[in-house]
Order: sequence, then structure tokens, then C-alpha cells
Amino acid sequence: MNRDDRDLLVISERLLEEYRDLLSQQGKENASYWIPKAMFEVVQRRNMAQAELLLKKCQAVELQDPSWRLSLAFVAILRADYQAALRHYDGAFQLNPAIGLVLDIEGFVHWWIEKQKGPPALYLVGADPNLSHRADRILSQGWKPTLRRSAVDKCSSLPGSLTSLVPC
Repeated sequence: MNRDDRDLLVISERLLEEYRDLLSQQGKENASYWIPKAMFEVVQRRNMAQAELLLKKCQAVELQDPSWRLSLAFVAILRADYQAALRHYDGAFQLNPAIGLVLDIEGFVHWWIEKQKGPPALYLVGADPNLSHRADRILSQGWKPTLRRSAVDKCSSLPGSLTSLVPC
């Protein structure tokens, strides 16, 4: 990461902490602080354990918010825990997230892949929301979740495909 990007992240994190102070003064806690803070842990410090801990705090205050579940799926992919990633995706999409949120998450994942050069599993698991949870009947035909697994990979016989990595 170049110096300008790092400087912007430091400024952003400082502003996020000021936002948390404001929330604390109002006696509030919500996902709008914990999720960005967790992503800072991932981007700046590569601290997946801390990011996961912060995201799980959202469960207590924002159970019906799909944002933290989608973020947990991303962290699970980086930890190579594809089973957990699929569970988090499924949980998020059961809450019918707004398309804008899904596009924001997708944009972040693409930014990560571009800047960090992987991991390739982000492409595979990232296909799950697009293929298993589309509202479009034709696009999702044949890709709908099954009783045993959420992402049905039509190429499961190919080495390295998601379903070859994740047992049923």
C-alpha cells in the first residue's frame, strides 16, 4: 500500500474513533462503527482475529443487519474458512440485503483483490451471492441453494472449485 493510501486510512480511522466517541455520548452502539473498525483491522493490520471479534459484537446490537454477516464472510475467506463464509453469506441473504449494500461489499472485495492480489478464493466464494441469491429466476436457475450446501458449483468436478474445497 502506498503512503498516500496509508495516510488516508489513518485519517479515516481517527475520524471513525471520533464517531464512536459521539455514539458513546449518546449511549449507542451500532454496526456503523464496528464494521468499518473491523475492516481497518483487516486492511491496516492484517488482524483477522480482531476483525472477527469486532464483527461479532454487531450480533448483539444489530442482529437483523446483513452488513456484518457479509463482512464476516469476507474475513472467513481470508482465513480460508470457506464453510463459515458460506454460512455467513446465507445468513446475510436470508435478511434480504439492499442491492446497494451488496454492490458496496462487492466493490470492496474487488478493491481488495486488486490491491492485495488475492486470494483467488474471493472470486469463488464471491460468486455465491451472485449465483445462489439472485432474484432473477433465469440467472439463478440451477444455482439455487440446496438442502445440504448453499453454493452449487456447476464446475464442482474441476480441481480448485469451491465445492471441491467445501464438503457437503
